[in-house]
Amino acid sequence: MTWTPSVSTLYRNIEVLAGRRSPRSHQMRLGLRWGFGLPIGGRTDLTEYSFPLQPDGDLLGLLRRRGGLAIKRHDDPSGTAMDVYLQETREPVIAVVDSYHLPYRPAFGRVHSSRTIIVEPLDSDHVQVEDCWEPSYCGVLHRRALNAARYSDAVANPVLEPVYSGVQAPAQWFTVTVEPFRVADPQRWAQDVIELLVTEVVRTERTTDAHFGLAALRELVQLLALGGDKVWRVIPRRTLALVLRAELSSRRYLCVLLRNAVALAGRPALTAEVERYQEGLQHLQAARDVQVKSLRTARVPYDAYVLYHCRETLANEKRLLSAITEANLANTAKEVAQWTASR
Repeated sequence: MTWTPSVSTLYRNIEVLAGRRSPRSHQMRLGLRWGFGLPIGGRTDLTEYSFPLQPDGDLLGLLRRRGGLAIKRHDDPSGTAMDVYLQETREPVIAVVDSYHLPYRPAFGRVHSSRTIIVEPLDSDHVQVEDCWEPSYCGVLHRRALNAARYSDAVANPVLEPVYSGVQAPAQWFTVTVEPFRVADPQRWAQDVIELLVTEVVRTERTTDAHFGLAALRELVQLLALGGDKVWRVIPRRTLALVLRAELSSRRYLCVLLRNAVALAGRPALTAEVERYQEGLQHLQAARDVQVKSLRTARVPYDAYVLYHCRETLANEKRLLSAITEANLANTAKEVAQWTASR
């Protein structure tokens, strides 16, 4: 069985809720994006549950337009909107919480750490929750504890939790619905989707605060190769750890989409290349994990390790691009050649 990368709590919880509504296509709908976003100059607002960066800042709109997966982000500063929604619809939601206030967590009363959980209505004083973070939990939670976790300041502690705390969310929560998505010609649709994704990932785009596409990943590798503190003045260690986490999460579902798309497009032989690409995501996960570790103890060998695995991640992306181009699956040879020549 092919190794599967780990994902952020938000991606995982979206998968769970979307799967209840569309069990045959929910993972594909989450995979309709192939890119890389590299922030320049900070971005201290990123979190464990951040989505990958997009040039227009609207990944949720993109997923809805391309696959009918409607993910809506809600801010709830009044403290009542989510409760009203649960009571009126009896539908589950995804809530941002601080584990410091959750009695079932080992971090309870000890460590501030923000992530997401699934919340479902139960009675006037309790909710049913599903928390995928290990050790996972599925059971009853008092609303008093839930509210404390939702409105926490998530105070940063650079020793106990240097990555997943320090950003206060205004009682943020998410809803997930799946809209009908009909395809008249599956083969044509698959070919068009692959062509669109390839075109986007090799396109170089820049905004005032971020760079995008595989050119941005290549830029990251070149930046890491410089070594020293100047790297972390351009992109802080915490920011990079969270960027890698979001990009890995997105690629987990990209693999599902591509496996199905190459089959629908009449190129089943490419399935092996997609499987190889998914195995190659172990480099991205290794870079992410050691980058997180480096926040507690910055060491030159850690930085060298992250550089190596980011470089291998770039090579993995290029291998898949070449395989798709050589199979004449998408009319993108010109775009891929231009990106390759831009090095």
